[in-house]
This record gives sequence, structure tokens and C-alpha cells, in this order.
Amino acid sequence: MKRFLIIVVLGLSCAMGFAQSEETALNTWENFEAWNVVDPEPVDPKGHHRRQWFEDQACAWQKVVTADPKNENAWRNLFRASFYYETYDWHKSFYAYYLKVNVPPMARTPMTDNVLRKLKATIPDSNAFYLCACQLWLPEWGEFDTNVLIKAIDNAPNDISETELRSMIFRLWKIYPESKYLDHFFRKLYVNHYYPERVMRYGWNLMQSMQKDAIYIASDWYQYEQILLMQYVFDERKDIFVISYDDIFYDDNYRKDICKRLKLKPFKPEKYSFDEQRAIAADFIEYLKSKCDRPFYLSMDLAGRTDLDEDSLYNEGLLLKYTGKRYDNTLVALHNVREVYDLNYLTQPLFMYDHGSSQYVDNNVVYCLQNLIDRFDDFGYKEAARRLTKFLEKVYQRDSGNYYYFPSLRRD
Repeated sequence: MKRFLIIVVLGLSCAMGFAQSEETALNTWENFEAWNVVDPEPVDPKGHHRRQWFEDQACAWQKVVTADPKNENAWRNLFRASFYYETYDWHKSFYAYYLKVNVPPMARTPMTDNVLRKLKATIPDSNAFYLCACQLWLPEWGEFDTNVLIKAIDNAPNDISETELRSMIFRLWKIYPESKYLDHFFRKLYVNHYYPERVMRYGWNLMQSMQKDAIYIASDWYQYEQILLMQYVFDERKDIFVISYDDIFYDDNYRKDICKRLKLKPFKPEKYSFDEQRAIAADFIEYLKSKCDRPFYLSMDLAGRTDLDEDSLYNEGLLLKYTGKRYDNTLVALHNVREVYDLNYLTQPLFMYDHGSSQYVDNNVVYCLQNLIDRFDDFGYKEAARRLTKFLEKVYQRDSGNYYYFPSLRRD
């Protein structure tokens, strides 16, 4: 009986192993029968295509790779087409532009995994492999190799998109902010004018309004990325410690690294029954605040997105200060508007088109300043409220209201 059971178990194991190997073999573009034969076209990460287009291009580029296995351009396009085909719903949002070490469960990529395996086996020491491996690192390869990321950025081809370059640079910053290469890599973004002038000016205003040795936690890209660029390229306000909120929200390794850099003991999260990540992020910020004798600031977009004590959040104009000490934040906001912020650029026209990012950022600035008018008025700063109203009217009139989304202004 025991012998019979052993035979059965061995038989099942062999069958499962055969099924897995057969499944792996089928999850390749060589075995995928294309219903629509097309010529290969460059697969642009910024391109707007239907899912079928990516499938067609994966099949087309697979033929090129099969004919010429050393063709790095063909491998890159095959990887992109396969990746965007398998993660189609994700690539429309943030996923394709923010590099992940492991693919989320809802975005499995078996065919793209096999593309990477074959690319690594065929031309492992190539720019094509470095670039693709940065975007999708397979768990079977162990811990992510930072040298792969450095080689990918340093040897990036001329046709690499700025979006790809940016995402790799910020991944290196998150896992190795002391890297000697970051100065050079951030300068690449600066030379390529990745961030429009008005976005840079917005970041400059944020930097100048923070107290010395501030810890700054931000989420959206326009709230902190240009600040980091200015720190690395121009050595501006390097006393500010920048933290990516989205990464402390999801990544325990990032939280551990933040504690290590701040010379703190590792943070140990509690167990939660509901909305765990949001609660962990809030507890982590509280932990940092309790251990660090430094001023804490949050980007304005985090106002309603955290579980932090709202009574400890103070609006200082374009930023939130997080503190348990009561103070006249309206007076600080007034000082920022009068003495710190350089806002004249808001009345100046855009001299170069920048795909709408400046408009989005400018609208946020205008909205924040608009909210200050009533605040100043309520606390007796009548003249400041009047001046800010006149200034925003000038901003609005600059382009006949076509550029800014604008709440109606009170006129005294």
C-alpha cells in the first residue's frame, strides 16, 4: 500500500512538472499564432494604442528577434509590446512609468517574463537587458541588482524616452540616495528640460518656505521631484530630507531605509483590520515625528489622504506643517506670500509648450492662494486679502481665463 502511494505521488509530481513546463513553453511569443500580420513599429511608452496593437507588435518584433537574436532594439520593442499587452489596464495609469521589483498579483506577466529570461540568456551584458530588467525584475533572480540600474541609466541609448530615464533615476534615488551617480543622472534630466520652468519655480517656492533641516513628505511627482533635482544638481537646500509618501505607504524596505538614514531604530507596524496601508503610513510618520527633533512638512495634496491628526496640520500657503504646537499659521502664510514666494511668473505667459504639466501645477497654486484670501480677511489682514485678490485677478486676466481653472474671486 505504501509503495502504491509513493508511485501515485511520483506520478502526480511528474504530471504537474510536465504541465508547468508545457505551460512555460506555451507562454512565449514564438508559440503565439498572430491573427493579424503587421510590420514592426517602435513601441513608445507614451503611445496611445488599443491592447490589440501591442499584441500585434509583440508578434511582429518576435519575428525580428528570431531572425536576429543580437538585435537589442528588437528585444526592447518586443519587451515593451509584451509588457504593455499583459498589463494593459495598468499601463494607462502609473504602473508602466514607475518601476517595480515584483509585478502585482493582478498584473501577472508570464509571456513577458519569458521574454526577459531569453533576453538574459541571449545577450545578458547588453543595454537592452539592463533597461528591460529595470522595469521588470524576476523574483527568481533574487534581490534587485543596483548595478544593473546604474548601467542602464549610464548607457541609456539616445532614443530612450525621458519618462523611462526619469523612472529609473528615481528608483535609484529611493534604493540608494547616496549613489555618486545621482548628480550626473539628475543633470541629464535637467539638460533635457524634463521639468518645465514653472514647475521648477513652484518647487523653488516650496523649498524656500521650509524651515532648516525640514523633513518633507510628498506624494504627487510635481510636489517633490524637481526639489530633488535642485538638491543634486545645484546643492540647494540639501538640509531638507525628502520622503516619498507613496513608497512609505507600500514598501516596508523603504521605511526601513528611511529609519536607517535618520539613525533610528526600525519601525514596527501594528496589525490593522481595515485600510492597513494607510494606517501604517500614518503611524510611520508619527514614529518619525516622535523620534526626530525636526520640522515636518507635507505636500498640500496629502491634506485628505492620511490618517494623521487633522488638528496638527497647519496650512502655511502652499504646504502643510505637521506639529502638535499651536501657532499663528495664518501669519506664516502671510509672510510666505509677501516675502518668500516668487509668484510673478504666474502673470507671465508660457513661452514653450510643456504637455500641460505647468497648467496643472499653476492651477493648484492659484487654488491654494485663492483659499488664503478669505483666511486673511477673516483674521483681519484686510490689505493683504485685497492685494492677493488684485494679484489673482491679474493672473486670471493674463490669458482671458483660458489657461487657469479659477474659482470666482471676491471683489471688495
